[in-house]
Amino acid sequence: MLTRRIFFNILLCVIFFSGVFIWVSSVKENTDFYYHLKAGEIFLQKGILYKDIFSYTAQGREWSPYEWLFQVGLAFVERLVGFAGIPYILATIAVITLGSFFLFIKRFFSLSTATAIGISVLCFCSTVEFYVPRPQMFTFLFFILTIAIILIYFEKGKNYLYLLIPITWFWTNMQSSVVFAIYCTGSYALLAFYQYKKTKEKIYLKRAWILTITTLGISIITLLPPLGLSQYRLLFLFMTHLQEIRIFGEWVPIQNNLLLFSIFFILCSVIIIPFFYFSKKSKKSILWVLPLLIFLLLPFSAQRNVSYSYIILYIMGASLCSFFPRPSTKSQKIFVGLIIVILSIACIGIFYLKRYKPTIYPVGAVHFVQKNHLQGHMLNELINGGYILYYLYPEQKVFIDLRADVYLCCELKSYKSLLDKTYLSDEKYLVFFNQFANKYSISYILIDTRYNGFIKKLGKVLPDDSDWSLVYFDDVSEIYVKKNGVNTNIIRQFGTTAVTPYGTNPYRKGMEKKALTEYQRMENIAPSAKSENAIGLLLLQSGKVNEATQSFKKALQNNKDFTPAYLNLAAIALSKKDYKTAIADYERVRVIDPTNSTAYLYEGEIYSKIYSDNQKAQEIWQQGLQNVTDINSQRKLQELLN
Repeated sequence: MLTRRIFFNILLCVIFFSGVFIWVSSVKENTDFYYHLKAGEIFLQKGILYKDIFSYTAQGREWSPYEWLFQVGLAFVERLVGFAGIPYILATIAVITLGSFFLFIKRFFSLSTATAIGISVLCFCSTVEFYVPRPQMFTFLFFILTIAIILIYFEKGKNYLYLLIPITWFWTNMQSSVVFAIYCTGSYALLAFYQYKKTKEKIYLKRAWILTITTLGISIITLLPPLGLSQYRLLFLFMTHLQEIRIFGEWVPIQNNLLLFSIFFILCSVIIIPFFYFSKKSKKSILWVLPLLIFLLLPFSAQRNVSYSYIILYIMGASLCSFFPRPSTKSQKIFVGLIIVILSIACIGIFYLKRYKPTIYPVGAVHFVQKNHLQGHMLNELINGGYILYYLYPEQKVFIDLRADVYLCCELKSYKSLLDKTYLSDEKYLVFFNQFANKYSISYILIDTRYNGFIKKLGKVLPDDSDWSLVYFDDVSEIYVKKNGVNTNIIRQFGTTAVTPYGTNPYRKGMEKKALTEYQRMENIAPSAKSENAIGLLLLQSGKVNEATQSFKKALQNNKDFTPAYLNLAAIALSKKDYKTAIADYERVRVIDPTNSTAYLYEGEIYSKIYSDNQKAQEIWQQGLQNVTDINSQRKLQELLN
């Protein structure tokens, strides 16, 4: 009979796992996705390769295909179901992962369904950023299964250790974190020997030897072809070059991010302290948890490891819940309620910070390179390397991508120098950059304008360098071609001299007519808010207000969040004394970019001078003072408030 409680439990599971599936299936890709997919395609065609083929800088250098199984699987799935089907396959893996976690904590700790679901929800919220098309998504499943199998044997004597053989093989060929499996079986073998020495009970000796044999067995599996010692060499390389690879954000220690560290510390405190307190009070053995505590230290070497820590924390949390099935006294209820509130707030914070954000790639710029067959060596930034090589290889090869092991010896240091030297003056940085470009014989640069660091610096200094010509731009990227004779036809056909789309002034003084022609030509090649907005400014300068208005509106059709177009439309509305429209445009700017000082200044003046509503003007200026970061703008707002 389907009782109310059973129905409620089934409903909870359906809601949770459906939510996981829907959420993860909305994750289309991430910065590693295209590299993994291209590598998988190559491996399916040519077999596993051990020399680099994707870059001109590291061509032929040793490349460890340590994630080959995931890559081949991804490419195979793409062949079967296409791009659109990949997120649903990955969502299924996420459901299996969290389902395994749920079943383990529910049965191992004898929890109610509602409690196990609650802990699983917290686990999902804490690890949500890692449910993307990367091998790590599978390693979480392997990690959970490995710990569950070991604990079930260590604590309850049920032997499913043979399942670790296939799990370890898959894990080995997907990611180097397979060493966690060896550590877990080995540490629990030592713990079983300790228990035997302490109690003299032969059951512990038997478990110790079986775990020892299992450790040796899975260690041998990690050494099998096609990788052999690759995973261990890779780990040694990374551990001995931590400072260099921290150019990749996920390798930065968690303590470098104060907010994430604070949340992690709070979670550790509200779980670990009560866990040991109630364990001691209930006199239950906690030896089983000791080998797992090492995983709580991993984020302090690299925040990419934090998800393993969260899994361990919530296993401890599940054990904690098993100590008292239901709070009975008022103080217990208050304590449990407080813990739930703290955990919920912390996990909501993590979920908000680490939720999936769609990656925007330089699609137009890559298409331009592909269509017009640019020649020679390119310079690209790290984060877009995978996307670029997916679409341009083999005709074009990248300068660098996200494979740390390939570039660690050389290019990563050179790339980092571009970041480290941005403190130089524009003139000195230009000299330094041209030396860099000559060293690598760079013929063109694909700049993603959304990123800071040397990309912003290049966008500032290259327009005034006669050795480079801007041939392409849109709302997210630019392409500069060097005048070295390699792409002469491209420069002749697309080169610009009057436009400065990312400058303070979008065109050079005295070259307005030519700038209008160049912007209109680029708008035909790659429609963008940048081009339409600049065209509108040039038309406005010529007194063509209606045509300029249409251009500004077209800019917003290309990019609905392009604030300069709203500001220009607001200025036109002001000139026509259409104050309601101007206010609406300024408010839209403030929503999109709360740091934009112009919107606060002018909207406040409309209320003050036109509507004589000084109170409303003061409110707007006060908001501006709190949000604006520019010192000069802060000073103006402060003067208005006084």
